[in-house]
Amino acid sequence: MNRFESVSSTLFVLLLAVLIPFGVAEGTSISSNKLLSSESFIFDVNAIQDIFEKYNDRNISDLQSLGLFALGFTVDLNKLISWDGLCFHMNGITAYSRHLYNQEIELAELSNIQSGNTIKLQELWLKQNILEKGSLLLGVYDLNSEFDVNLLTGTFLNGSFGMGPDFSQSGKNGVPTFPDPALAFRIKINLCDNIYLQTAISDGVPGKTEYPSVHDIGISEDEGALLCTEIGYRTGVERMRSVHIRPGRFRQHGIIHDSKSRRHHHWRQKSQYLKKKSMPDNLICRQYEKAALGIWYYSADFEPYNNNVVGDVKSWGGYILGEKVLWGRSSQLLGGFARFGWANPRVNPIAVSWSCGIVLYSFSDQGNLHDLGLAIETSCFSKDYRQKMIETDQQIDRQQNVIEFYWGFQINDTFMLQPDLQYIVNLHEGWSTENNLALGLRCAVSL
Repeated sequence: MNRFESVSSTLFVLLLAVLIPFGVAEGTSISSNKLLSSESFIFDVNAIQDIFEKYNDRNISDLQSLGLFALGFTVDLNKLISWDGLCFHMNGITAYSRHLYNQEIELAELSNIQSGNTIKLQELWLKQNILEKGSLLLGVYDLNSEFDVNLLTGTFLNGSFGMGPDFSQSGKNGVPTFPDPALAFRIKINLCDNIYLQTAISDGVPGKTEYPSVHDIGISEDEGALLCTEIGYRTGVERMRSVHIRPGRFRQHGIIHDSKSRRHHHWRQKSQYLKKKSMPDNLICRQYEKAALGIWYYSADFEPYNNNVVGDVKSWGGYILGEKVLWGRSSQLLGGFARFGWANPRVNPIAVSWSCGIVLYSFSDQGNLHDLGLAIETSCFSKDYRQKMIETDQQIDRQQNVIEFYWGFQINDTFMLQPDLQYIVNLHEGWSTENNLALGLRCAVSL
């Protein structure tokens, strides 16, 4: 066991030992407002442990263990130094990933906390609210915290249901989101009560591929910038968040094989370190709905996959997404979501992708949340990318499909378990294409 595994596992076990007896034996919950919050400061403490047993078409199995410990810190500078509307936030992580056997076999990485073995600062930014009309944000920022986000998809573990693969697989080192956010400036304007417009400009090449624990802060002419704009409509979001949130909820992105480096690039994610709140008014939650249209563009030039294309090419794309509470009664809610995205096929491996799914939420008599989710995602590889793979004798199908089913349940306000079943059709593994079946379990503790 290396130092990353030791640190993450030790912190996770300590939190379990301290928190579970309070929540289960006494039948009470531990409030973060009492333990780790004050009028001006809010702390988030999260420990997550995932384990997956995976099987492929060749009857080869692999057991993978992943752990993550995260600390977040938010300061309301209005209350601290009387600066109206100013907020400071920072968070950091320590994480590890380990294959317990068959380490020479590359199988799909199915957990959205996958970030390699690392200890690093995650985010560091200042946000200034502008009356009730919007806000400005500057600092090391996770783009997926506000762009290309469906609230309901945060319940799934597979990365395919977070930021769309058409967007997350763009760029020279992925999109600036977990585990490699980047320096960014974001402006958000509320055009009216339910309609918003937001734009961000960020470093086009987040992090350093050769040094995973190092932030490469700044925007250079060679690396260029990423520009993203989104306009959307939403209503009832605050009430719906109080249904959705619970320990261990993570925004996710999956993986795809990079033929150039023969390494896996993560479909990076934004983590949501949130605790379960009291049962909300379901009549209000039934009004929740969201629809958004986004476009993105890289200022840097990219080398096209097709050698017959003369000169460099720009990378661009867009997405349409929506979600809605479809049905609800006193203790249950049913929500559905869908997303469609596209990217320039000349320089991006995924030309088009779409996903959809449903989530059923149910509250126990004690107010703890239980939920079931089923979703499917399809990624279509671009013609130029497939041709390049064929030229290097690599096998690749036209598309890759992901199906996931999960059952999540809270034991108390601080501890959550989530069994998970995933099936990936036509997984692109560089030199072969195969199907993968995975059984997983997530354990999460949140303060």
